[in-house]
Amino acid sequence: MLTKPEDLRKADDFWAIKWLKLHGYLRSCKLKNLESAALDIRPGVRQMQRLYGEDLAGPEDGWLAGKTLNGMLLDRCSVPDEFDEELASADPEKIAALMGSENAEDGLAIKQLHESMVVNSNWGACRDNIRVHIDDSRAPSWWSREKYFSWIQARFREVGGNFVETENSDSSENEIRVSWRNGRSWIGLAQFGSCSQSVFCYFDPGFNGGETQNKNLGLHEHCHNMGVGHSRGIMAPVIRSVEPYWVKRDQSGRITYQDPSYPQLKRILGGDPIDGPGPEPEPEPGPSDLTLPLEGHWTQEQGINGIVKMSDGRVAIIRTEGNKVLGEII
Repeated sequence: MLTKPEDLRKADDFWAIKWLKLHGYLRSCKLKNLESAALDIRPGVRQMQRLYGEDLAGPEDGWLAGKTLNGMLLDRCSVPDEFDEELASADPEKIAALMGSENAEDGLAIKQLHESMVVNSNWGACRDNIRVHIDDSRAPSWWSREKYFSWIQARFREVGGNFVETENSDSSENEIRVSWRNGRSWIGLAQFGSCSQSVFCYFDPGFNGGETQNKNLGLHEHCHNMGVGHSRGIMAPVIRSVEPYWVKRDQSGRITYQDPSYPQLKRILGGDPIDGPGPEPEPEPGPSDLTLPLEGHWTQEQGINGIVKMSDGRVAIIRTEGNKVLGEII
């Protein structure tokens, strides 16, 4: 798929401008004008900075400064952040050339992603029977079919959709096809669609971010299948060390947190929860997880999330809530 931004940076002074175009931030600029000295990219950069906000932790100044450039190098979902009409209709070979690839199929994939973003999702019409076919022939060894499907199914029941696993794919309507394909600069890739067609959902078999990140990556890509674009929370385009749950509940069962994607999905799928077993509660991080000295750069006072290496070689995800330090060994 996408050529790694690191490789583009080494080979091309205009790699960041091309990155902005591919992800939908330069919609008003034609491909032929990307290297024009008169090109004003600041509106596109500011838009990218607003979406990436908490990942860049920098000002929305519209300039390609260090933190913004580094943000472009983060592992991310390959679905564009904004629809670009030109890329939806361009010759795949021209898109591939923009990516630094000689393979027209790479350009075709990006073209299809932009095309799919204008689909009018109507999953509410088949909300009780959204068929999912899982091809796990290239799935990583740690992946669990039963855990994945039961968790995804339970989460979508919260917003009125019912996923039904099917063993034999007929690639017809009302079906999501899940499989694993090698990624380059992406860890997940999903096609926007509706229940009148079959859509794909791909994961990179080389990615393993721990149980929480792996679950949320699956939710993220299936939300794209439903027609939800990038925003904050679980629909942020980049994977972070700590992702919020889609829905959090207190001990009485009341919802205490809703991800920004939650109301969108309720509108698409009908909104009424479908009866069924709820998701397994996420285990609370035990105090014994953090008894060893921690090494690494993080600031407890500011509550900054981070990944730190422990003295015994294990790696932990760290976040702070007030004076409490919470951790999860990965």
